[in-house]
Amino acid sequence: MKQKRLSAKKRREIIESVFGKVPLEKFEPGIYNDCDRWCEKCDKTEKCFLYFQTSEEGPSKDFESCFKNVEKSLGQTKELIQKICQAEGIDLTMTPKEEAEYREKERLTNPYSEPFCIKAKNLTKMIYDWLDSVPSLDIKEYRDAYDKLSWHGILIGAKACVGLKIKREIRYEKGSSKKFAKEHANKYGWMGYRSTLICKQSLELMDGYVNDFRIKPMIQECQVVLDSIDQNLLSIKLRRNK
Repeated sequence: MKQKRLSAKKRREIIESVFGKVPLEKFEPGIYNDCDRWCEKCDKTEKCFLYFQTSEEGPSKDFESCFKNVEKSLGQTKELIQKICQAEGIDLTMTPKEEAEYREKERLTNPYSEPFCIKAKNLTKMIYDWLDSVPSLDIKEYRDAYDKLSWHGILIGAKACVGLKIKREIRYEKGSSKKFAKEHANKYGWMGYRSTLICKQSLELMDGYVNDFRIKPMIQECQVVLDSIDQNLLSIKLRRNK
């Protein structure tokens, strides 16, 4: 099938066939790529398609509805990709050789056995194990710190490990794809760095209210992970801006 570039009008028609009428002009493409998904704290929701899509569906009330929303979103994304590729004459079918190469690439770029990722995931576990037993205090600063720790703790391992995986994929990319991979490795590294720093600052504040011997080791581990992210993922330019 001969490949062709779709017009903006045709591309919009395909998007709306999947998602319905969408005010595309108001959204900033890819703004959610730098996102921690804490929409209530974000001042850019009006520019975010992901927020628009989520607010249309309403908040998830339990795990079952949450997974249904995720399933719907992934299904729509898959449908959109398939329709655009079909319209542009792009064949998504992999040959056995391509599939074998893909599986080998996935094996070589898997980051989860790396000490860096193990440290980040262990820190996430330490934080959530501690949050399960930490006392509740009716003090605004303390509650705010607790909320930040609850939200950003899960992002430490998630963002840092994804960033390392993308960094490993750079060697397999060329041209604009290579540049894109470098930028995203740094972005995920920076998001992991930011979440770790927020957790460290939250723990330091909570340490002033709670006499718990487990807090200081977590603060020390936060610094270890910050140094690891800085060393493994952040570019010189990002280091200067942090």
